[in-house]
Amino acid sequence: MEIICYLSNGYPTIEASYNMAVEYASKYASQVDERFTLGSLTGAAVNNNYDFIGVETVKVYSVPTVGMNDYKASGSNRYGDPDELGNNTQEMTLTQDRSFTFTIDRKSYDDTQMTMEAGKALARQINEVVIPEVDIYRIHKICASAKAANIVTGSTTKTNAYENFLSVQEKLDDAKVPTGGRICLCRSSFYKNIKLDDAFTKKGDMATQIAINGVVGEVDGAPIIKAPASYFPANVDFIITNSIVCVAPIKLTEYKIHSDAPGISGWLVEGRVRYDAFCLNEKLDAIGVHATAALSSIAISTPPTKTKYNSGEKFDPTGMVVTATYGDSGATQDVTKHVTYAPDTITQAGNVTVSYTENGVTKTATQAVTLNS
Repeated sequence: MEIICYLSNGYPTIEASYNMAVEYASKYASQVDERFTLGSLTGAAVNNNYDFIGVETVKVYSVPTVGMNDYKASGSNRYGDPDELGNNTQEMTLTQDRSFTFTIDRKSYDDTQMTMEAGKALARQINEVVIPEVDIYRIHKICASAKAANIVTGSTTKTNAYENFLSVQEKLDDAKVPTGGRICLCRSSFYKNIKLDDAFTKKGDMATQIAINGVVGEVDGAPIIKAPASYFPANVDFIITNSIVCVAPIKLTEYKIHSDAPGISGWLVEGRVRYDAFCLNEKLDAIGVHATAALSSIAISTPPTKTKYNSGEKFDPTGMVVTATYGDSGATQDVTKHVTYAPDTITQAGNVTVSYTENGVTKTATQAVTLNS
């Protein structure tokens, strides 16, 4: 027997995916001591406004504007010399195709009095692995897309947390970003500091009654969503954004439970998630970031397992670890999951360039590769 659960007809919106996952978890979790899970924290900070059904790539076209002229009461071209309006194109192609699988032996199921039941194990996998991975990916993509002009750098303490928040808001105000729809994603440490800051008045701090997962209050009209420190780049305290900025599709989300699959006495659980996050080029002014230090360098601290290739093979980063270093303090963070590679196809011996972008700053490192003779 095979049980297949497709989320929202197999082509869910991000909210539909997470809501279905949570309902499924709740259905099976009543008799098991579940570990604490946060659920999706980024749903309110992104959108699914573009349709990826049946396609992997969506093109977004934007039309630029032109400057104003002084009107002339005589002569030709009284309105000024006309400019030809072109259009800017941004391609969004899904890159993340992720999966998981595990088995539950029937003996383990019996010995644990059914607490190892496949539906419960699947629910935990969704809540504690899949959803956090997607949240972390989105936060890093939003941070990487921030313009340098919208980044405020400096330490955060309980005496300046509110000032730092206002400084990022000021950057968005100066960029003519509407105040409506702003939302803040922050580390728990920043939330603690702003709550302890004497300059922060609780008059603007609303009760946690908004139906947004993770919201703990509001500062100057912006809902505050608190997330674990591990969700953020090492040097980022908080970001302020708007859901119109980041398109975050999930496509072909599929979770399967096979009972007594060939060679297995028990259950085989499989899952596949295709997702991505794209910040629209015309909306990047609406991202504000507070960073404790700037990205200073990256290094390949562990080389990939494979360094010899046949011509035409894809670069394989398996085993490679990339570490980012920040500011004078020398703070480091593993950023392997967020780097890009060029070229991705090996045709000659040489170097593959590994790139990492954070808060508008890009750093690179190189990995030598050779060709089989």
